[in-house]
Formats: sequence, structure tokens, C-alpha cells
Amino acid sequence: MNQLIKITELDFTTLHFYEKCVVSVIKEDVNVDQDALEKLWAAMEDFYKDKLYGYISDRKNHYSVNPLIHINSSKTPTLVGMAIVCNSHLKEMTAAFEKRFFAKPFQIFNDLNLAKIWMDSLVDEMNTYQEID
Repeated sequence: MNQLIKITELDFTTLHFYEKCVVSVIKEDVNVDQDALEKLWAAMEDFYKDKLYGYISDRKNHYSVNPLIHINSSKTPTLVGMAIVCNSHLKEMTAAFEKRFFAKPFQIFNDLNLAKIWMDSLVDEMNTYQEID
């Protein structure tokens, strides 16, 4: 599995950058809206440039997400998929609802390591697909 390369602190989240994915831990009581999303994508684009990557949300804390932001997230060409790591049934139900708004591969996990393994294989698969094109 990939080694941690960089940690970036934003005002609403901590981003853990790995070779093929970023793990975001949103802070307690934050409302993730379009403005927050733009800051998030700017940090990820700065790190990954034109490389394919995946996004993992490790939902340790309680916060709200406007699910409509996932529509725009799906349009990011280098983002191959999203994984949500949940530690409660309520968070799983919320993630399942959000999945409806995201047009790329989206999986819900209870274990961060399993989410990373899935994301690494998804990025590898998409890189292989790109090479064939």
C-alpha cells in the first residue's frame, strides 16, 4: 500500500496525500458547500496535477455535506472515484444518499485500509484503460 507523502491542513479539513489517493478528514461541525469544495479541489489539483487519483472521505467527525456538490465533483477529469469510510449506520445511510449525485465509482466502507486498497486498484484500472486509448 502507498506511503503517506504529504499532509495539508485547510480551515475545514486535513488532507493526507498518497500516490494514488487523498484521504480527507473533515473537521467537526463543518458545512461542506461549494466554497469548501473549491478549496479542496485546488489543493488536490496542486498535488496531483494531471495524474489520476481517488478521493476518500474518512468520516470520523460529525459534519454536513450538500450532496449537490458531488455533481460538480464528478466532472473533475482526473478524479476516478470516491470512497466514504463510515463509523455508524447513520453515516452509511447519508453516504448512500450522496452516492446518487456522484457519476463515477463510489463505494462505502467501514475500514479505511479497505477503502485505500479499492481506490488504488481503481486508479490502476483507469490508468491501464487510459494507456489502451
